[in-house]
Amino acid sequence: MMKKVLVMLAVLGLAAAAQAVLIDDFEGYALGNVRDVASPPWTAVDNTGQADIFDDGTGNQVLGFGWNSGWRGTYNDTIVPVADTSIAATLFMRLYANHEDLDHSVGLADVPGAEINWFDDFEIQVAVTRNDTAGTVDLKGRNAGNVDFLALLNTGQWYNVWVVIDQTADVYDLYLTTGTAEATAADQVGFDLAFRNGTTDALTAFVGCGYYAGGQQDLWVDDIYLTEGVDLSNPIPEPASLLLLGLGGLLLRKRS
Repeated sequence: MMKKVLVMLAVLGLAAAAQAVLIDDFEGYALGNVRDVASPPWTAVDNTGQADIFDDGTGNQVLGFGWNSGWRGTYNDTIVPVADTSIAATLFMRLYANHEDLDHSVGLADVPGAEINWFDDFEIQVAVTRNDTAGTVDLKGRNAGNVDFLALLNTGQWYNVWVVIDQTADVYDLYLTTGTAEATAADQVGFDLAFRNGTTDALTAFVGCGYYAGGQQDLWVDDIYLTEGVDLSNPIPEPASLLLLGLGGLLLRKRS
């Protein structure tokens, strides 16, 4: 459904005006291990077979990744960089927990792809982890030296995640919705979460990794978009960008 909405917006001419750039919707690849069917632009960490592109059962192709030993996953370091001067770049993605026993993360790193080898490489880290209640998992966000609980998710359900990034302050906010509903200020679940390490470098790689016993289709991700840049005199993204990403009338606060 999300892809259909994006296509409709593009037909209306909004895509041309928007700053949002597609990282990947995982269509057009053969099905199978990332290392075999999608490299490049995706690289399997340690050449793992635990990252797959597959059909989610509806004819929609997605990326799933899991664990078999140590830290396993995949990254894409061909994304449009988020410059250190960017005040309100926005990362959008859809997430689906296909398993309860998760310790999986997605996010952005500021090191070259070849150097990505552990959770420490995340600056922006959105984690999906085990919860003791059956049928649920926790959504968490890296906040400097901590991992803060943000929301309770149901397994077997797609969620829309927006990460609004202020590179100049090394912080990010996070918004969460389901379905095709527009995000509003009421959907904000993460506030001024601090980068893991802090950086003066551009964010150059999208990373997904798992660290809990399971399979290669434990956490699914799809429809990853990233804003190309923001007018520094007006850190609120253009309305067309917000509409393309489903943010609607959400007004992102201007940072001082």
